Amino acid sequence: MTPSIINKCYSLRMKIVLFLCAFILQIFCHADEMSLSDEEKPKVVAITTRPYVLNKELGVYYSYLPLDHFNHFQIYGMNYQNYFNDYLAWEIFNVGHSQAISTGLEERLKTEFGALPEQSDTLEAIYSTSLVYTPIYMKHVYRKNEIKYGDLSFVLGGGQGRFTKNGGVGFVQVGFSSRFIGQEGFNLKLDTRYIVFLNSAVESNLSVGLVLSYNFIKKSETELVFKEE
Repeated sequence: MTPSIINKCYSLRMKIVLFLCAFILQIFCHADEMSLSDEEKPKVVAITTRPYVLNKELGVYYSYLPLDHFNHFQIYGMNYQNYFNDYLAWEIFNVGHSQAISTGLEERLKTEFGALPEQSDTLEAIYSTSLVYTPIYMKHVYRKNEIKYGDLSFVLGGGQGRFTKNGGVGFVQVGFSSRFIGQEGFNLKLDTRYIVFLNSAVESNLSVGLVLSYNFIKKSETELVFKEE
């Protein structure tokens, strides 16, 4: 073969080798991505910011607190919160009046067994102050064509309960609340708090309540934030 033909064959082989190397390199570079399922592959997600800014908030509430076996308590009260930003707030005060509901156990012990149990203590009022942290913002679809907003908050604080026998008893509390934002700043919240009394004579327990509040919400423009997952 002439030198020109040999050179052409060599050039063709080099091109084929380079093509195969590039192809194999592409396979190795995308091997991880090819092995991923559709759910695991990188995606770009659009996130909208909150269309409102939380502000000062005044609320009224009803809560249920089963403190002991003889009496459960329903509490009617009000609270006031001041939001420093969308995430952090101070519940400056939370005050409530308590009403006892007998479980019927004490009366049953007297009539059926002739036992006279020690008179249980009665919660008369409760006061507290707390920090509220709200890291989760939610959007809900209502009836397929309406969007409702809400958030999830975590609560940490303390206060004092006033009892008929033990007087003032301090406590610490931790919990969470889920907010559903209605029209014109009105909110409905499910509020759950575990109250730990700092006196062994008073049992600790879980309080569950409903809060109707009004927040002087400031509207803000929504923004789209694109995030790659």
